[in-house]
Amino acid sequence: MLRLVRRAGWVGVWANVVLAAVKLTAGVLANSQALMADGVESLTDIVSSMLLVVGVKYWEAPPDAAHPHGHKRLETLFSAGVGLAMVAVAGGLAWNALHSLRQDSPLAPNAWALAVAVLTIVSKELLYRWTLHQSRLAGSPAVAANAWHHRSDAISSLPVALAIGLAWISPQWAFVDKVGAVVVSFFILHAAWKILGPALNELMDKGAPAEEVQRILTLCCAAPEVRGAHHIRTRYLSAGVDVSLHLLVDPNITVLEGHTLAHEAKERIMAGMPHVLDVTIHVEPFGATTARPLLPGACDPVTSTPQVTP
Repeated sequence: MLRLVRRAGWVGVWANVVLAAVKLTAGVLANSQALMADGVESLTDIVSSMLLVVGVKYWEAPPDAAHPHGHKRLETLFSAGVGLAMVAVAGGLAWNALHSLRQDSPLAPNAWALAVAVLTIVSKELLYRWTLHQSRLAGSPAVAANAWHHRSDAISSLPVALAIGLAWISPQWAFVDKVGAVVVSFFILHAAWKILGPALNELMDKGAPAEEVQRILTLCCAAPEVRGAHHIRTRYLSAGVDVSLHLLVDPNITVLEGHTLAHEAKERIMAGMPHVLDVTIHVEPFGATTARPLLPGACDPVTSTPQVTP
């Protein structure tokens, strides 16, 4: 996993170094503010890819005495940082483009700017697809966030190419190049939210969806000795899920038997849901509490079949 993440990061770094240099140079020489804005967006891709390369060794470090749950939150913070950086870049690009619209007789971009914009669309889309594939292999939200950053560059280059093409064909429409830079900023904001939204939910300990909770209940109650389960709590740690629950068992069994049932339930959950990182189970005597489940779903004490609680 570490090797996949680093490889994705380094490929992103060098690809964006080349693209940023080409776009910024062509933007200056070809009189295209939209292309220069696109080049600045590629610079943020370089920063995010470098952070990915440097940060992966920290969030993949094993748990220690000071961090018993591991360091996965660093990956979430990285994703949030990438999203916030994209918001800042989008705001700066929009402000600069709107300010430049007030200038008289803007120069029209030339054909070189259009060629570079088209090249960017193709190369960044290919880089997005490859990086997203790497994120699935590695199971890394941070790599996925970086992939979406590449996709935002590809998408933002579409209005750039259209604006440059129109301004090149009809010089009296040269101001459209500046409008293209503003459109780019909105595309970047949209991509930023796709990264920030999941990261913020994770930082707020948002639980797993109802279907995953139901799956946990089904696996937990697969043994006939289990009388029920409730107080299920889940939270995401990067791409994994941390689970805790109360397991209801016959109050007359021994402590050892209760412990064995809990251990077997944990093994079933982790085997049936590979993305579950850990399961903490509190063994509770059935009938000792009348508390209702905190989340939908409970086990019928006779059939051990999960039933949805209204």
